[in-house]
Amino acid sequence: MRMRRPAPPYRPNYWLVGALAMAFVLLAVAFLVTIAILWSLVGPPTTAVMVLVYVTTMYGLWRVGVSRL
Repeated sequence: MRMRRPAPPYRPNYWLVGALAMAFVLLAVAFLVTIAILWSLVGPPTTAVMVLVYVTTMYGLWRVGVSRL
């Protein structure tokens, strides 16, 4: 019985990791800038708005997690 060649050691794609990290940072900055603009135009968010944002964020994260299964 012939032995199979062992798999090469795993090496992460650093370009991809860097690009994803940069995209995440830019997304976070854009989110904060949007909040700052809305805060200055409309005023501080009400409890209902904060609950709505929380629920939609958690639902989105849950959907992403479920779709990975």
